[in-house]
Amino acid sequence: MAGRRTSILKTWALVLNTAGVYFFLSWFSRTDFAFGHSEGPPQEVLTTASVSSDLVSALADEDEAVRTSAAQAIEKIGPEAAPALAVGLESPNADVRKKAGELLRAIGPEAAVVLHRRLDEGDAQERRRAIAALAEMGAKAEAAFSRIVLALRDDDETVREAAQQAIRRLEVTILPTLRKMLADPDAARRLDAVRGLDLVGPTARSATPQLVHALDDEDEAVRDAARRALLVGIGPRCVPHLRQILTWKHEPRLRLRSVEILTEMGGAETKDAWIALLRALAEDNEELHDPVCRAFQVYGADAVDFLYGWLTGKHVGMRCAAAEALSWIGEPARKTAPALEEGLAHRDPRVRKTFEETMRKLGLPVPSPLPTPRTEPQPPQ
Repeated sequence: MAGRRTSILKTWALVLNTAGVYFFLSWFSRTDFAFGHSEGPPQEVLTTASVSSDLVSALADEDEAVRTSAAQAIEKIGPEAAPALAVGLESPNADVRKKAGELLRAIGPEAAVVLHRRLDEGDAQERRRAIAALAEMGAKAEAAFSRIVLALRDDDETVREAAQQAIRRLEVTILPTLRKMLADPDAARRLDAVRGLDLVGPTARSATPQLVHALDDEDEAVRDAARRALLVGIGPRCVPHLRQILTWKHEPRLRLRSVEILTEMGGAETKDAWIALLRALAEDNEELHDPVCRAFQVYGADAVDFLYGWLTGKHVGMRCAAAEALSWIGEPARKTAPALEEGLAHRDPRVRKTFEETMRKLGLPVPSPLPTPRTEPQPPQ
């Protein structure tokens, strides 16, 4: 019987282009021709799903004409063939997997609607296959992206793993959905979004401002997940965005959170942000002062040469900020003694005072009496 059915399906695959899929289904399911007479045990009833499944199998047929006609027939069946194509994505035959993906994308968003329904109504295996199929469709499955993200907390481990793989695969394509979910009033959905960004990894660096904002979320799990996404998921790739946030004087909380992340990230990976940190320190902002100094304290010896260079700069505020940061570093900063001692004779009293305090904090000898402040040369008369 199986051989006869295969033969019949092959024949119909060749003529479906002109006969019409739904005409075939409605006629074939009412006849006794396909699977024997109605007497005896109940016979198999043809459905869109069963025919779709056999047509997907026919994509592996050795006859090119059968493969081509099967593909065209699947396209005519349309969205309802999506579940069968999802199964085809797991075929051991690479050509079937490739063609199943092409057909899903060809059918388009309507196929995503059917797969979305499977995510809500299907068993674990169907949900897992639906997620993989939606990922295969890429941007054409955008309407179902949020449902993939929600599957991160599915009851079944294989479904959760499929959701993780799908998000990693979709990468930048799913970013707009994840960003939108970050603003959801439901904390569970915000947490899903943050975890999704963590999975996307460095590609999600453009979402750094939203993740920094999530560090102040009312939900502790969201805060913790956002910190992990910045430090581990995106990692050093978020540093340029953190540096930019440090310039946002209208966003004091985001600036503070950026400093905290840069501190946790460590010295070598944050060098691109050191100039922004020093400028923030030069603002004489009480809320940022200690956190920025603490960041340089954590960077330690790695930051000494950078700060040393600013001790002799022309900008008074930056010179003072560099000296203050050095005072938090301790022993490794003692090698800056020559520049600090030279600054004791600077014409600006802020420089003299800050440099003297830094030398004392570092345990460096301070000349007594202090050098006479230098004066600006007068222009010729």
